[in-house]
Amino acid sequence: MLLLGGWRIVFVVLALLGLVCTLATWLRVAETRPPEKRASGAVLNSFRAYRRLVRGPIVWGYAICGGMGFAAMFACICATPFVYIGHFNVSPQTYGLLLA
Repeated sequence: MLLLGGWRIVFVVLALLGLVCTLATWLRVAETRPPEKRASGAVLNSFRAYRRLVRGPIVWGYAICGGMGFAAMFACICATPFVYIGHFNVSPQTYGLLLA
């Protein structure tokens, strides 16, 4: 993609992909819960439930452990271009294929 349109084309393609997924979901995925069982104010109830969860110490332990796992993954992803391109002399286009 970078060879076709520069770095901005990546964001254009991602925006288009997000739009297509949103439209496909809105048009093709039907609501399965019957209307009489649907809750009104569901968003507000969700925020209340999140507030209860955030107050629990067990949730914080899981959140910190999960966050550390993601931090390690992203640290590895951020370091690999320097290793592949700088140390192994791989071209940026080849690195993009390797990362994919």
